[in-house]
Order: sequence, then C-alpha cells, then structure tokens
Amino acid sequence: MFTDIMSEPIYECYKLLIDFAFKKSKKFFFNIQDGLRVNDSVLGLFNEMKKYFIKRVPSSNFSHTDYTRGKVYIFECNNETNLIIRNKVTGLYDWRLPELPEDLSFIDENGDVWFATISHEHMGWFTEINDKEKRYLRSIIDVNF
Repeated sequence: MFTDIMSEPIYECYKLLIDFAFKKSKKFFFNIQDGLRVNDSVLGLFNEMKKYFIKRVPSSNFSHTDYTRGKVYIFECNNETNLIIRNKVTGLYDWRLPELPEDLSFIDENGDVWFATISHEHMGWFTEINDKEKRYLRSIIDVNF
C-alpha cells in the first residue's frame, strides 16, 4: 500500500522527515538520468559524501527510476550524511538536476525502497510504515493514508 505525500515538506518539516527517514533506513540513493547536464555542485556533493558511497547501479534496479535510463548512487545512512542531506536544501523536491541529484529515496534493512521521490514531478510516497509511524508523519507533513 502506498501513502502519498500531498504537499512538499519544506523547512523544519523537511528536516524532521529526513531525520525520520535516516533513523528507519540503512541506505539512501539519488538518481541521475543519462543525457542530462550535471553541474559541478552534484560532483561536490558526492565528493562530500564519498567515504559513505556504497555503489552505483543502473536506474532500472528500482521501479520508480527505471524510466530514466540512468544511474542510481547509493550511500550509507549515518549522522554525517543525515546532516548533509537535511541541510543542503529547504524542501524535499529541491533535489533536481542540474544543480543537485534527483529522486532522493530510502532503502530499509531488507533492501526495499520504503520512501521514494520523483523530484521533478513533485511526487513522494511511502510503502512500508506502521501505525505509530503514520501518527508521527501526520504530525509533521501532509500525507494521505
């Protein structure tokens, strides 16, 4: 069952959502579509997190990035990467090329994507959340359960 994010989490709501995602996740990733311009700021961000880089895989490995024919860059969730991700932008859908990588998404301990975005479409959703998590998310962002 999917739970849609109805309006973009911004400012403090974005930071609370990112903190929540990092606590629940082991890994997160960004998607970069083939053929699109990428500014040096993307490379700078990846360089800032390089010691937590896990691997690069084809975007076809994940259903919501399959259409892009690009690459997904997977990183470790930890306190340092959390601070970088929560402070780099002010809203969930600010992750957009060419300035920043797109489609910030989170992977659980089973390797499944439980929180996904398509930044340029202003879409975000959750696939696996329990009742306690639903109550918390309702208190910080506009979601449709």
